Amino acid sequence: MVEKKKLNWQSHFRLTDTLAAAQLAARSTHHVITASEQLHFAVLRAVGITESSPLRWLYTGTKWVYTGIKFAPITAEAVLHPLARKVAVQEISDDKSNTRRQTIAVLNGVLGDQLADSHNPLAKPFRLLSGQGPATQKKAIFLHGLCMDQLAWQSPQLLNNIVELGWQPMFVDYNSGLPLLRNANLLLQSLEQQHQPGDEYAFIGHSMGGLIAHIALQRARQNKSTLEGAVKNLICVGSPHQGAPMAQLGHWLEEQLSQISFTLPLTYLTRMRSAGIHDLNHGYNPNTPLAATRIYLVAGELAVTQAHVKKALGDGLVTTTSALGLKQATEQAMLTNVGHIELLRDARVWQSVCQWLC
Repeated sequence: MVEKKKLNWQSHFRLTDTLAAAQLAARSTHHVITASEQLHFAVLRAVGITESSPLRWLYTGTKWVYTGIKFAPITAEAVLHPLARKVAVQEISDDKSNTRRQTIAVLNGVLGDQLADSHNPLAKPFRLLSGQGPATQKKAIFLHGLCMDQLAWQSPQLLNNIVELGWQPMFVDYNSGLPLLRNANLLLQSLEQQHQPGDEYAFIGHSMGGLIAHIALQRARQNKSTLEGAVKNLICVGSPHQGAPMAQLGHWLEEQLSQISFTLPLTYLTRMRSAGIHDLNHGYNPNTPLAATRIYLVAGELAVTQAHVKKALGDGLVTTTSALGLKQATEQAMLTNVGHIELLRDARVWQSVCQWLC
C-alpha cells in the first residue's frame, strides 16, 4: 500500500517541476514585495513625505530597504532564467497523470504568457495533434478554451460521427494564457507547414478556441495565405465574440483600483493575470466578412426561470448576446439548460456540428 501511494505521488511530478516552482515563487515574491513597496510609498506621500520633503531621509531609507528585500527574488529570477532555457520543453499533453495535466492547463491559462516568457518548464508548447480515423483531405480542427487542453473535445463516441462523415479529427493544444493573436499566428503557421493542395478544413472552437480560429482566418485573408479559401467552416461554441463577463469584471475592478492612490498598488498584482484573459475582455468581432467561410454559432443557457437573470448569465461564463454576436454568421443554434463546459459533451452541439459539416 505504501509503495502504491509513492508511485501515485511520483506520477504527478517531474524533476523539472522543482525548477518551475522556484521560478514561480521568485516571480510571485517579487510582485508581492513591489506591491507592498508601492503601497508604502503611497502612505508616505499621503502624509507629505517625499524625496523633496524635510523627512526625505525616511522616503529614501524606505526605498533602500525595499531594494534590499527585493534583491533575493530578483537574483533568483536572474539565475533560474538561463537554467530554464536549457530544460527541454515537456510533452505535457501526453502526460499520463490527468490531475497534473489539468493543473498545468489551468496554470497556463492564468499565467501562461509569463511562463512562456520566462521559459518555465511548465509552459505549454503549441501542438497540432491527429485524432482517430484515417488521414483524409478533409480535416476538422478542434480548439479548446481557456484553462483546458486538447482532451476537452475528445469524446470517442461523438467523434466517430465526424469520422463517418469523411473528416479527420485534429486537435490543437496550446497555451491559453498567450495573447489570442499569438496563438492564432501559431495555428496558421502550423497548418501552412503541412497544407497540401486539395486540403479542406473546418475549425470547431469552444470558447476562446473559437476566437483564435476566427483571428487565424482573418490573418490568412490579410496575408493572402495558402489557407485562404481552404477553411470552409468556422463553428464557434460558446465563444465570447463581444467579450466574457468575468474578464470584463476583472478589467472594471482594475480600473476602479487604479482611481485611488492607496489601492493603485494592488493593480500591480491584478495585472499578473495572463494576456489571454485580458484579451477576453473585448472578445473578437471584426466587421470584415470571410467570403469563403461559412460561420456557425452555438450558444447555451442555464436552466434559469427569470428571463433577466438568464440573459445576464447565459451559459454561466458567456452571455447569449456575446456567443451569438457575429452579424456575418450563416446559422445559429440556441441550446437551453446547458452550461459553458457542458457544451463540449452536449449531444445537441455535436448534432449541429455534424449537420453543418455534411
